[in-house]
Amino acid sequence: MKMIDRNHAQQMIQKQFRINDNVHVVLATYKRDRKIEITKTGDKFSVTEAGYKRETVDGLTQKEALSQLKKRMKVEFPRSHKLYIAFK
Repeated sequence: MKMIDRNHAQQMIQKQFRINDNVHVVLATYKRDRKIEITKTGDKFSVTEAGYKRETVDGLTQKEALSQLKKRMKVEFPRSHKLYIAFK
């Protein structure tokens, strides 16, 4: 996992979505007790939140997935400035 600035996470994820058809992204806090996972399979996206809430949303478009990511980052990482990111 790589440590990045929270503000650059969405840009890095969008770049990976453009490059690859199948992507699995994991965003985690410094303590790694909360995380958000985004999976892209073809043109369908899935967002999983594991931390404050445990919730999965499937069958999203890219725009919807990025919107969900933004909302869930506010809930899961309210005071975090640095995040761990991993692309699988």
